[in-house]
Amino acid sequence: MKYLLFLFNFIFFVCGAAILGVGIWVKLDPAIADYVGLTVDKGSYEAATILLIVVGAFILLVGFLGCCGACQESSCMLCLFAGLMVVIVLLQIVAAILAVVFQSEVENGLKEHLADEMHNKVSNDSTDPLTQAVNRMQMELTCCGTNGYEDYDVGSKIYQDTEKLVPKSCCIKAGPPNKDPTLSEADWAACSAALDDEDTGTKPGCYDTLVDWLKAHAVIVIGVAFGLAVVEILGIIFACCVRSKISEGTTY
Repeated sequence: MKYLLFLFNFIFFVCGAAILGVGIWVKLDPAIADYVGLTVDKGSYEAATILLIVVGAFILLVGFLGCCGACQESSCMLCLFAGLMVVIVLLQIVAAILAVVFQSEVENGLKEHLADEMHNKVSNDSTDPLTQAVNRMQMELTCCGTNGYEDYDVGSKIYQDTEKLVPKSCCIKAGPPNKDPTLSEADWAACSAALDDEDTGTKPGCYDTLVDWLKAHAVIVIGVAFGLAVVEILGIIFACCVRSKISEGTTY
């Protein structure tokens, strides 16, 4: 059990280091901030990156305590490790419950924010980070707008800049799937003039497409979460058992 506990915590330690590294990366990389800015405001993004760094550092600490506690056979470290693991499991349960309870509010807020960003900020400027991110998403997910091409109406920024009802990335003939899609002016004009045409028209809304993609991969996410919970509970049990054996040895 001691060796299994050390192995478990070594993996936990590495995972914590990885999460901490990712948190620092997304905090410092402006390209990620521009892409994620499509779905959340800047304040929420900053809070999320800080939370990611804190969580990574916390997991790193827990893994360190477990490894040292198992190697040194320290009852104090093992008790602290087990207590922190219980806190982690409880926080995961609370987070899962909150995600289910507030699912509709989060979805509605996300949908409204994404629609507002596309309507008011997407332009034909290929150097604009937000426009690049939207183009890449609409090309890779084969979608247009949040709810559909209707999000880009005559009041949208793209129409004010180009007098086209949709960006190039919305058109079926646009390619390749990158941040600056290629499309001739004639095809773009035809796409804008005949949005419901099967050959030159646009694609379905990005929000529903994104939700469908997430649902298709939900089984994998649930499986990983369940497996992680089982490993964490086993870690708590092993830590308690090893501590119990250490206490018996001290008594004798």
